[in-house]
Amino acid sequence: MRLVIAVLFLGALGACAPHVNHPNVGPGISRRHAEAVLQRAQFDLNCPWRSIYIQKVARHQIGATGCDQRVVYVRTPSGWVQNGGVVTSGQ
Repeated sequence: MRLVIAVLFLGALGACAPHVNHPNVGPGISRRHAEAVLQRAQFDLNCPWRSIYIQKVARHQIGATGCDQRVVYVRTPSGWVQNGGVVTSGQ
């Protein structure tokens, strides 16, 4: 019984981690923001999320790169929106 409680407690701590430890997510990005930006980028870049890398660009800005394209998102009161548009990586 104690083992079950310990496992559940440790699992809950991992779910509440403030930052994501994932190869597709750069340092300093919270789980909530990473999920929101990856979801938007997957649609905007027409690219599977496993192929998208996101990183912090500036305060309240996250860049997403994938499928030879890139886009920057800015945090607004209504969520993450594009700051410009999608650009082909070679440009």
